[in-house]
Amino acid sequence: DSLGDFAKETLDDITLAPYGQQADQDPGGLGEVRFEWDQGKLYRISGGAGRGAAQIPLRQLVVPKKYQCDLLKIGHNIPLAGHLGHRRTLHRLTQSFFWPGLSGDVRDYCRTCEICQRVGKRGDRAKATLRPLPIVGEPFRRVAVDLIGPLAVPSTTGKKYILTVVDYATRYPEAIALRNIQAETVAGALLQIFSRVGFPQEILSDQGTQFTAEVTQQLWKLCGIKPLYSSPYHPQTNGLCERFNGTLKQLLRTFTLSHKDWERHLPHLLFAYREVPQE
Repeated sequence: DSLGDFAKETLDDITLAPYGQQADQDPGGLGEVRFEWDQGKLYRISGGAGRGAAQIPLRQLVVPKKYQCDLLKIGHNIPLAGHLGHRRTLHRLTQSFFWPGLSGDVRDYCRTCEICQRVGKRGDRAKATLRPLPIVGEPFRRVAVDLIGPLAVPSTTGKKYILTVVDYATRYPEAIALRNIQAETVAGALLQIFSRVGFPQEILSDQGTQFTAEVTQQLWKLCGIKPLYSSPYHPQTNGLCERFNGTLKQLLRTFTLSHKDWERHLPHLLFAYREVPQE
């Protein structure tokens, strides 16, 4: 059976032998990093020892060579993974798995990913914040809002735009596909988002007509939201949304190569971004 095969591969993999020996010699050990057997599978346990009941140890399945490539594909390629870079792919995998050289394998896999190379991913470009705003620590007190589009590949329902909203305190993003960017459409989409996450006290946007129109101003007034606007000459003030938009557009370019219905995968891409802690 598959469980028996996995257990056999673990025993036969010479690169894992030192960890198996450590588990044999110190079963149930209390070290900062230790290994233990459980039903034929080897686990790496780290953290938790001597730190109180609130500290939860990280339990990682030790993976033999035969299965490592499959996990790299799952951790990077599938829609819920999002073809993100080395750091985020590594974080996702290390929450559950361990093998010697994992970080280097993830780096090499991401660098040689055919789809990422075809899309031509670039490193993040640092942008100066020209009009810094006070730091906000309360979730959804201040949000940034922006628009993406028109996209080169419309969704199967004919939508070519995406409204994005990012929370300043938590960096939590929301995104909704739109057929057009008329003020009424944008206001309705914002109301849909706020009905889920709550109404912010402040909202930062550019000075596009979608955000300065009468219908949008009425929405701000009715909901008690203070509008903040970035300078038309210095849109970097809304850098939080710009950075997220850049990542989301990169993910969309990646997935439209093999998934024409990007709108259906938008929740998956958001999950991939949200899953990794933001800096």
